Amino acid sequence: MVVSNELTEIYHHGQHAAVATYKFFSSHWPLSVETLASFAYHREVHGNTTRFQYYRNREEENTNMDAVTLSYYVLKTYDNVSPMKLQKLLYYVKVWGIVSGEHFLDATFEKWSYGPVNDQVFQTYKKYSSKSIPKHAAKSVVLKTSAKKSIDFILACYAPYDALSLSAMTHEDEPWKKTPLNKTIADKAILHYYSKLPFAKNFPFDPHQPYYPLQTDLHYAYIFDMSEKDAKSVSVYPSYDSYKKQLQSAEKKFKKLLKTIV
Repeated sequence: MVVSNELTEIYHHGQHAAVATYKFFSSHWPLSVETLASFAYHREVHGNTTRFQYYRNREEENTNMDAVTLSYYVLKTYDNVSPMKLQKLLYYVKVWGIVSGEHFLDATFEKWSYGPVNDQVFQTYKKYSSKSIPKHAAKSVVLKTSAKKSIDFILACYAPYDALSLSAMTHEDEPWKKTPLNKTIADKAILHYYSKLPFAKNFPFDPHQPYYPLQTDLHYAYIFDMSEKDAKSVSVYPSYDSYKKQLQSAEKKFKKLLKTIV
């Protein structure tokens, strides 16, 4: 059961109906506070038991994966992943899993000097220090279909950044800033902060719905001297698929330009 101070968090993120719904179902379908708050935040409640069942099923399916298991998938999927980069990729999968209500990872992250760190993952790969972790260090992992689409999306958005850039990103985020050193970053803090960011609008993920790219320092530098209209045009795209097509087109043009210069 949810205690009174946790109910306050639910009220903050959603409607009163969410609490009523929780009281009705909690004795049979125990959900985490974060899942319920996310459920209310997305305004999916209002007595809709089908959607409530959906979130319950997603939580039951996805909470069993630990950080090391997902790390295997990351290492098999991407090249040149150092322990630091791996930690940050896993952290952001946890973050957006909480925001979406899907809860991919059953893992905690502590505030360390270079960003959030899962100790189990740290102990597993610490021997590689700042070097890339070889693919043979990872086992083969097949993600559940219900989780794979969203996890692949999150990783694809963050993987292009190097370890130091990802570390710098986490240092700009309130959950890391406000958590004491070597203490666990609370799921409530994660939900409270990240659910307000534009990127949260991408969930539940659908590649055909409007796509809101990450708004990093690089993004703000890019739009700094743009008109309001132009800045808005690169802050949301018709869909994730259309964004990828534009990105691929831009990369081809850039490579072509380089050939004319060199």
